[in-house]
Amino acid sequence: MGTSRNDPSPRTPPWKPIREVLGNPKVSLEIQSHEIWRAASSDREGRLITDLSNSCLSKGAEIAASAESPLQASKAFDSVVNELGGSFFTDIAKRALVRAVIGKQGAIGFASEFFAETASYYVSRDLAGVVGNKNKIKTSSDGVEFKTKLRDVAKNTAYKNAEHLRSKGHLLEKNSDWSTFIVNTVSELKGKK
Repeated sequence: MGTSRNDPSPRTPPWKPIREVLGNPKVSLEIQSHEIWRAASSDREGRLITDLSNSCLSKGAEIAASAESPLQASKAFDSVVNELGGSFFTDIAKRALVRAVIGKQGAIGFASEFFAETASYYVSRDLAGVVGNKNKIKTSSDGVEFKTKLRDVAKNTAYKNAEHLRSKGHLLEKNSDWSTFIVNTVSELKGKK
């Protein structure tokens, strides 16, 4: 189940606000980010938290903490996915894992890269529909910069939450701690914290 295709977000009520605010310079980046995560949380019968809490994703954090090379990490993650089963976010997690290992960022790096990649996926779905719109995003370069800013919001929020958990002795490599991290980060990204 890949995520390399970027179909527009569904024409369902949770996504209506995002179509209104995405790329609108009159709406703060923070509000745009909140709307993306609110819509994502309501989409697919509210399965976002369950999908992001998938045990193979917490194994991604474990692999990121110990892998010595991106190839080793990628192979180990493929084995985990084959054993435990993947989720909608498996491809996103694999990209985040490789980035984290290349940057020697460990489990916290994986967690923050994972949220950055997830945000990028959601933004990309509707970005093409607003680039070139004189009232929203004028150029492709502006679109890339806009997506990077939204990725950074998600990445920084995830990093802060992961660091907070780590400071309290929790390890993202444990599935229960990963689940807590997911709930806290999504809640904050939705503007609920």
